[in-house]
Amino acid sequence: ILWHLVEILWVAPRYQSAAAAPQILLELVDWARLHCPQPDRWIAELLESANATDAPELHQRFWDSLYLLVLQGRTVDARNLLSQHSQAGRQQQLKDAMELLNMPKYSFVRDSQSVRKFDVAHCLWQKDVRVRLEAGLFAAHPQLELLVELLAGDEDAFARPEIVGLCDSWYQLLLARLLLTNPTGSLDCLGREAPEAEALYKRDRPSQRDGDGDGLLDGVLVRLLFDGQVGQFLAEAAGCLGSNWWFVAHLADLLHHCLGGEVGGYSGSGGGFGAIREHFLLEYSHSMLGRAALWQLAVSYLDYCSNYGRHYQ
Repeated sequence: ILWHLVEILWVAPRYQSAAAAPQILLELVDWARLHCPQPDRWIAELLESANATDAPELHQRFWDSLYLLVLQGRTVDARNLLSQHSQAGRQQQLKDAMELLNMPKYSFVRDSQSVRKFDVAHCLWQKDVRVRLEAGLFAAHPQLELLVELLAGDEDAFARPEIVGLCDSWYQLLLARLLLTNPTGSLDCLGREAPEAEALYKRDRPSQRDGDGDGLLDGVLVRLLFDGQVGQFLAEAAGCLGSNWWFVAHLADLLHHCLGGEVGGYSGSGGGFGAIREHFLLEYSHSMLGRAALWQLAVSYLDYCSNYGRHYQ
């Protein structure tokens, strides 16, 4: 999970233009989606029970699945699911909602013009969504109205307990909000908006708020990466993983080769990021020296530590 996130935020942008920011946001949304398979499971349950009822919308998972699909940017899947509503061919509100689910999609092209075109298309689409909302077209259907409010990027809709409760993590909530409110924003907004999303997510979760609960460790480390504190992230990860140095050693080595000394959030002295990379490699090598079957491999790692490796050979 964390390795993949580092690749998206730090490695891939090194080889892309500034125009790739919307593409990176889409990759982040997909990254979060990989760890939130609920809607696919729920839709499977709905399909299995389709023969038992002619009104799938009466199943609570129907609406939960729709909301999660929108939060994940899967509006095509959401439209297909909404079309299974028993009144889809008769109610105008449902027809309007399915039309609004044709959300513009960013197609990655290496120039800023494509970003501007997408930005204009997205703004026009969202303006249409808001006009229909303000006209009260969905007021008689609260569940459908909430769905359209999410499409409109309504901050109050994202703060609703039933929406926050569908998210497995604060960063899933953050990425969903950015996708629908600021899809062409710079990656700097990750760090700026993370505190609000984190506070909102923990609002109704005492275990998370008190420093306990599943996923807390990943959440802390993800926050450091969103803040651009890669050096601090490696230090925290090393402390959390204890004697398992493989992760931080190889990730630091990857970043060193991809970014050189341009690693965010590291202000250490005595050789910059290259020194901390060697430190992690040496610790990993040292952890293998105690095993007879691994000592030769451990020694080979010293060859990649040009500054300090010779002191251990």
